[in-house]
Amino acid sequence: MSASKPATVIKLAVTEGVPSASLAKLLAWQRAEEPQTPVEPLLVSAGESLSGLQDGRYDLGISLQENVPLPLHGLPLWRANLAVALPPQSPLASHKPIALDELIDVSLLRWQGEPCAALDERISMARRRFSIQVVTSFEMMVMMVVAGLGVGISTHSRITQAQAWGICLRPLADGPYEVVAHLLRPTGHLHPTTERFVQRVLRVAVNV
Repeated sequence: MSASKPATVIKLAVTEGVPSASLAKLLAWQRAEEPQTPVEPLLVSAGESLSGLQDGRYDLGISLQENVPLPLHGLPLWRANLAVALPPQSPLASHKPIALDELIDVSLLRWQGEPCAALDERISMARRRFSIQVVTSFEMMVMMVVAGLGVGISTHSRITQAQAWGICLRPLADGPYEVVAHLLRPTGHLHPTTERFVQRVLRVAVNV
């Protein structure tokens, strides 16, 4: 008897900031419905994702980038609302929700892994009024919030998961402010196994 062919592996480039719960659901769905076609999620930078998709190192990508260059195609999938993370002793803890203008007099911690065009444009228009400190990770942002070194903005789901660290969550008013995960794919025909995975991605997006 001849040896069976190795399973086709779908290499999925994932950039930082992509909501993990939806991605976990997608991968579990793939494993349940088509276990013979494993998916290898690879955490990469935004630039690496684009270059790797263009030269064929990756089959598909999931990213928070809104605009992608040809010959790639981006399709919006799931959305996550942004919220405010602050220490319980903050005077802002009594506000619900919190308007962006109420954050002018505090150090605003911003993780660039969760780009939001509407929020970034709003802050950019009034940059002199905001004290922005860029942090390198969500964990760093939470640590600084707990220490009272600033107030953070991140997705509602991530802040909820981090509340055990001792932070408060408040909705962010004046929005909507949200991050949107996009499926990145090359234009043209895909391998049948990859195309079936794309259809599962779209089904997860509908059911989020």
